[in-house]
Amino acid sequence: MYLVADVSTSGIRTSLVASDGAVRSPSHDRFDVATACRGRAPMDVLTGRVLTGFARVLASDRDGSSSVTGIVLTGSASNVVGADAGGNAVTSVLSWQDRRAWREAATMGRRGYDCATEDAIPKMMWLHAHERSRWPLDVRLAEVADCLTFKITGEWSADLSTRLRKYGADPSGLPPSAAVLASRVPDLLDRLPEPVLETGGQAGRLNATLAGRLGIRRVPVFRAGYDTVAQMLGLGFAACEEDLVGLSLGSSCGIFARSESGIAAKKGMWKVYESLIPRVSVYASGHAFGGLAVDQLISRFVASADGHHLQFREELEAEASALSFCETPLFTLNGNRMLDRVFIAQLPAILFRRPAAVAYRVLLQTLAAELAILYHALVLDTGLRPQRLVAGGGLASSRLLLTLLANMLNLPVCVAMSPAHSTMRGAAIGAVAGGALPSGCAAMVRFDPRPIEPCDDGQVCRRFLERYQANRRPAKRAA
Repeated sequence: MYLVADVSTSGIRTSLVASDGAVRSPSHDRFDVATACRGRAPMDVLTGRVLTGFARVLASDRDGSSSVTGIVLTGSASNVVGADAGGNAVTSVLSWQDRRAWREAATMGRRGYDCATEDAIPKMMWLHAHERSRWPLDVRLAEVADCLTFKITGEWSADLSTRLRKYGADPSGLPPSAAVLASRVPDLLDRLPEPVLETGGQAGRLNATLAGRLGIRRVPVFRAGYDTVAQMLGLGFAACEEDLVGLSLGSSCGIFARSESGIAAKKGMWKVYESLIPRVSVYASGHAFGGLAVDQLISRFVASADGHHLQFREELEAEASALSFCETPLFTLNGNRMLDRVFIAQLPAILFRRPAAVAYRVLLQTLAAELAILYHALVLDTGLRPQRLVAGGGLASSRLLLTLLANMLNLPVCVAMSPAHSTMRGAAIGAVAGGALPSGCAAMVRFDPRPIEPCDDGQVCRRFLERYQANRRPAKRAA
């Protein structure tokens, strides 16, 4: 049994994952890295929240403490921070949504490197330009996940899948832009944590102090790749015998990935198509548009208490599912043809004039259309013709959203069991596989036995998609 933590965009999820893939005693603690870590990052607070989640999970499971064989860490990337030798932040955290490094990204682009503001290298350049005075001689430019791993093991390490995806690295883990960086950020490469671990690699062992606090043995600690990699492992990419297209639906984005085999899969090098559905900002730091949009919409109609919020969301989902298809797409509600010019914070105000169920359905139709456009870009680029789509993530709990998507694509959608926890299941699969991704992990992959099939609304949905696509720019990013 593995004790798993997923430090995601909007919170910290912890659970036990059994050898059959069952997620036991899951816990969720809301903790937004983008806002909680403004200024100096409270790494001790973050570590404490993870450990509190672990303790809560173990207390809820009678056999948990005695059966834990390892701890597995995953989370969003890239969240870059300057850290001292003790893993404590000495600079601001630039979370993956942070847009402050846009000039540095543009500089890299002019020099011929495919770079975006959510990638790590521009963030490191920004920290060097603006907070160099805070750096001690032994500072490391690390991911928040690297610091967390150090806090609980006492050993530094880095994750190869993050280096490949967010640093533009080659398979050795070194960024290809090293020559540019040498002139812009002296000794940068010496400040990156080592060693670089493949998916499922062991980072060390739980330190004795924390083992005593949790009441477990000094078990191995594994790195399961960043959250999209873990999600795809949970959707069956470790043991697939067919061409798979996986969809990760999180707080801030929708991500498609296609399955690979051999060394590419081992290193977490799946081709990824990412939409910030679309790219819109919530804060100056730059959140994107996904499950967060749904949460903000609901919050305008109901008190923010979690239990009440969840109950209202379930009622809203049922009521919106009973409605006929809404022909008015979201981009016409504010008289703007381009949805990606709309700030997410304004969306509830735009929709608030409508009944809650109508607003909810219009928003999900828009999300489904954005995802369908992204899927078609993937198919066009790869030539894949999958027989089904596999989906996980918190927003995948909306069967209405996935029904709309199935209709637009004319493709069945298989949903992970307990989709909000499928990333943690995938992280455990990565640890079991130990980087080799054997087919034996297939027993841990669990799907809802009720796949979502296209239904009679399919033609209406596809006509809507055609009109919608004619009124917006394609949003595609391939890596």
